Amino acid sequence: MRDQPGDRAGERQDEGGSGERRGGDSPSGEDAFFQQLAHESGVAEADLRDVLNLRQDGSVIVTVPTKDLGTSTAEQARTVTALVAGARSKGLGEKPVDADAVRAEVKRKGCFDQNNYASKSLGALKGFNSGANKKEIVLTSKWVSDFVSAVNRATGREAGESAK
Repeated sequence: MRDQPGDRAGERQDEGGSGERRGGDSPSGEDAFFQQLAHESGVAEADLRDVLNLRQDGSVIVTVPTKDLGTSTAEQARTVTALVAGARSKGLGEKPVDADAVRAEVKRKGCFDQNNYASKSLGALKGFNSGANKKEIVLTSKWVSDFVSAVNRATGREAGESAK
């Protein structure tokens, strides 16, 4: 959601003026989401906007065609997982990350493999782990390298090029 006239730097308030998060909206708007994610990841905001979209319902979607996210279903699922989980954690401040929301995007992109997702997709990432239960994903200190690799893959950069 874009800032409305009269709002300061992405600050949004509910109708009651308490400043609390309204249902489905990001904490402080789409611009703040991308700015925060760029700050936390070191990836250029323009690159993030080319790859991700924050919907008004608060969901994060990957806008790049699935075929451009990897050569195998497992690689595509890893890319989507890193992008969405990283964005939800660092852009929306979600801790732990809602694994159901991440899986929903992997399914929407057509690269979810029920039998192998936990081991070959999520389990293969160094910066993202299963949480206390299957409904949580937690980030480790290595999330940035997985996230930058996913952005590079989604934008068609070679491994040596940088999204930073």
